Amino acid sequence: MNSLKETLSTYFHGLKAAVAPTLSMPKERFAFVAAVWHYIFRLSGRLDRLIARWKNGTLPKPGTPRPGRTRSTPGEKPKFRLPSRHMWLIRGIQGTAFAGSQLAHLIATSAELHEFLEAAPQGRRLINPLCRALGIDFDRPTGVLLPKSQAEPKPAADPPPPEPPCRAECCSHSPASAQDPPIVFSSA
Repeated sequence: MNSLKETLSTYFHGLKAAVAPTLSMPKERFAFVAAVWHYIFRLSGRLDRLIARWKNGTLPKPGTPRPGRTRSTPGEKPKFRLPSRHMWLIRGIQGTAFAGSQLAHLIATSAELHEFLEAAPQGRRLINPLCRALGIDFDRPTGVLLPKSQAEPKPAADPPPPEPPCRAECCSHSPASAQDPPIVFSSA
């Protein structure tokens, strides 16, 4: 059986191979595809290093959260950013849909991956954006997000409170009306 590092390395190699043909796209899409390639390359390297540290027992202790970054100058042009909406990678680059099902299967079946993510929360923070890009949700048992039409229905709201008892003169709920014979309609 392959180790987690080898499995993830094979997975990222396949994902990079799916993105590679799109690098010859027209100039206006090249920046997007190159940014995706760079993101996948960096993510695979960071996960490899983190898994190696986990195996060696040299993971850093969780520290205090750092505040968000701010731009150094107000007039500075922002860098190109990848999208953040659900399934953006599948929508943006044809041929990457297989990666979502493979990663969902790995999440659902790999005990070693779950041990790693439990020991190293940094790993989950690295994988979560990729999962969102591929339409995967860690918190569901299968790991796959269903379209809204197939998703589990939300639990019904609490039933309304019972109505207060009626007054004696109310004909529909009074004890006397409960003893009346039922009304029968005939078709004659």
